[in-house]
Order: sequence, then structure tokens, then C-alpha cells
Amino acid sequence: MEELIIGVIVVLGIRIVLKGLFGFFGANDYRRDR
Repeated sequence: MEELIIGVIVVLGIRIVLKGLFGFFGANDYRRDR
């Protein structure tokens, strides 16, 4: 049971980090293009 909870936390954490990175770089690229 603990492994399942840890796995969910890790997946959510990775998704949040990736979304933050893509949002940050995406905004910078968008500003450069415009």
C-alpha cells in the first residue's frame, strides 16, 4: 500500500515539474517568436 501511495506522489510531482518547465520555456519561446 505504501508503494502505491509513493508512486502516485512521484507521478504527480513529475507531472507538476514538467508542466512548470514546459510552461516556463514555452512562455519564453512564445515571447521571442512574437
